[in-house]
Amino acid sequence: MMSFKQRFLTSLCMSFFMALIMSGVIIGHQVGVTHPEFWLNWRNSFLFAWPIAFLAAFCIQPLVKYLVDKVMSE
Repeated sequence: MMSFKQRFLTSLCMSFFMALIMSGVIIGHQVGVTHPEFWLNWRNSFLFAWPIAFLAAFCIQPLVKYLVDKVMSE
């Protein structure tokens, strides 16, 4: 079982990279990476998405670990 600190830091790092990548890909797809406001839109989208991604990752992590453990034990 993960300690609270390990679970917190794992969720923080995972959500950071996932929100960064996904917000960049989606904004790039919507407006194009050469659009003058791409970087501003990406930053705003990332800052909006990261807290949501963190809460989702932190809350769902025990369920995901349980499911992975169950699949791996079969």
